[in-house]
Amino acid sequence: MNARNWVLHGLEFVDNASLDPASETDAYTKQEHFTLDYSKKTAGTEWQYTGCTLNRFKYPNDPRYHTSSDGAWVRRINGQRFLILTDMYTSLLQFYRFSPSTDGETAIPCAAFSEHYDGSWPPYQPAGNDWLWVDKNGNGDFDATELEATNDYPYRGGWWVDSIGNVWKVVRRTTPDIAIIKYPLLGLSAQGVPQYSNATKVTMPAPAIFTDPHKIEYYPSTDVMYLTGFTTDNPSRSDAAGSLGSEVVRYDSWSRGNRTPRWRIVMPLMSDEWPDAASMSVCGEYLFVAGVKSCRVIVYNVATGDSMATITPGLEVGSWHGWIDIPYGVRAFKRANGEYVIFVEDDANAKVIMYRWCPSGNCTEPIVTISQKESAQVNASAQLAVRAISRGAFIQFSSQGPYAIQIYTPNGREVYRHIGTAHGNVSLAASLPTGAHVVRLNTEGYKRSCIIFL
Repeated sequence: MNARNWVLHGLEFVDNASLDPASETDAYTKQEHFTLDYSKKTAGTEWQYTGCTLNRFKYPNDPRYHTSSDGAWVRRINGQRFLILTDMYTSLLQFYRFSPSTDGETAIPCAAFSEHYDGSWPPYQPAGNDWLWVDKNGNGDFDATELEATNDYPYRGGWWVDSIGNVWKVVRRTTPDIAIIKYPLLGLSAQGVPQYSNATKVTMPAPAIFTDPHKIEYYPSTDVMYLTGFTTDNPSRSDAAGSLGSEVVRYDSWSRGNRTPRWRIVMPLMSDEWPDAASMSVCGEYLFVAGVKSCRVIVYNVATGDSMATITPGLEVGSWHGWIDIPYGVRAFKRANGEYVIFVEDDANAKVIMYRWCPSGNCTEPIVTISQKESAQVNASAQLAVRAISRGAFIQFSSQGPYAIQIYTPNGREVYRHIGTAHGNVSLAASLPTGAHVVRLNTEGYKRSCIIFL
């Protein structure tokens, strides 16, 4: 019998990856699910192909079969995981939900914002420039009563889905009255489908310094807005569709009406005067900006706007990668140990590059130790109760706001994470391998830990 010596996967092209906010070991691209093992230190060995999120037979009208989807985001909205995709021309925004008990790894189409398409797809497409689809019955397909025209200005700049599920859209304006459109999340249906409506959208102008806004990132928890584009001080030298434009600008207290920048960063140009800044990602204390052709990610301090570091490809990939030519070609995530994971599109070489960057120089994998005294104290407090069940653990605790449950093996490898918000008692079931595990609860007002043996 012959043994397999090696396997070569060709999985990525014009794509980028995103971590699940509730699990730093689960990464998604437009069609794939990967599992990461950060304890592996040889570059390129951390990932494992876990699953394909497509099912053409059950969901033949999945937009991924009919459009040029790319650039994944993963969001947790009301605790539920969603895969969100755009395309190279920012002409659409697609939402996918997950139902592991019925569909396994499949990402189920559930909502979309899009431009008008010629031809027979999608069915029941309304007339006009743009439309919105919400899967009202949860069947993952387009039905006659589920699409509505939005007719937003057709020349789009960028999209953003914030942490609570609101959709933000930038339109490259010819008049200053409408440049930013917000579609508030109206909740989740019984099937877990996010609800949006053209009737509830909010339009607003861009700040006066912008002549051609391009990209947007808004953070509700801090009320901070990041806008990019061309400005009166640094006007456009070309169309530069898909780029960040000439500046990135931060505004504090956005929802309270402040339009005075905290800082403005002028983006670098390429030799042909086309903006080199292709994409950005705000994460933790930093702003990450990826260049189109320069093979670099420039790191800025989000508090001051100062340049802090430059990340470039190493010898593992020949000290070079191809163009970043999708609008969202960089994604950054901060791990629990302080390490940043930065995903970058590599168009020419059909892959996603994963950088691991530790600003402090001391981002070791956690080694968890819990004393018997601490464990006994937890059990006596009854604020965190854990018991073994078949193939895992049953966890109960109380919370009055945001909380996080993390479970580690004794050598510090995270095997489970759940993030949510609650006001009262919470019960969770975690699927775990056999052996000893450390359960940690972090919630407003207290932190608790205990050990369980399975």
